Amino acid sequence: LALVTVSGGGEGIGRATCVALDKEGAKVIVADIDDTKAEETLKYLTGPGNCKVFLDVTKEDSVNEVFDLICNKYKQPPQVIVNCAGILFYSPTFLEESLQTMQLTFDVNFKGPYLVSKRGCKELIRLNLPGCIVNTCSIASRAYPSFGSYGSSKAALICLTQAIAKEMGRYGIRCNAVSPGAVDTEMFGSIPEDVRNGNTSACPLGRVGNPQEVADLILFLASTKSSYMNGSVVDIHGGL
Repeated sequence: LALVTVSGGGEGIGRATCVALDKEGAKVIVADIDDTKAEETLKYLTGPGNCKVFLDVTKEDSVNEVFDLICNKYKQPPQVIVNCAGILFYSPTFLEESLQTMQLTFDVNFKGPYLVSKRGCKELIRLNLPGCIVNTCSIASRAYPSFGSYGSSKAALICLTQAIAKEMGRYGIRCNAVSPGAVDTEMFGSIPEDVRNGNTSACPLGRVGNPQEVADLILFLASTKSSYMNGSVVDIHGGL
């Protein structure tokens, strides 16, 4: 592992992934829309060459600014891209959900990884460098009540993951994804308590996951240990 960018690195699975990558000797770029949270993540990292950058994944200009900064600072693009930035708005049914909320969900959860992956692949191809992308999907893509837009955005991301894998494989660029169930993050904490309790009781292991468990899987997919995995979407949900 060399140079890695983690979008949404300021909290939750993104932060845990930054810490895991740092421990393996990677230079980690913590990319987040919340500078305070990104700075907090940076405090957990001990290796040389780590930094934080402001990134709004929904804005192409912001994505381009980040890649320009990285290429100027490190003289190369990141060879590992981890797309963890995500957003969830709970709505009992899609009838109560606003169009703006639905659109923002897709902008962050689908358009974001699309823009980041696209610019990253262009830079890698330009310099004839191999690389890999790891996307963060969700078992909500199976279609659960109250998570229609969120699940749909993650289902779209699964399709994008597999399309990128098939299109970019010839350039030595792999693309895989993790698909977590309920994980103890701020996002999970934002949904109603009865829904959280239902998730916990439905899990055969009787608990929700923790961010580090997902980060360990991301670390595997970002490493050469998964060198023949491409277009894979790996569930991590305790048996749901």
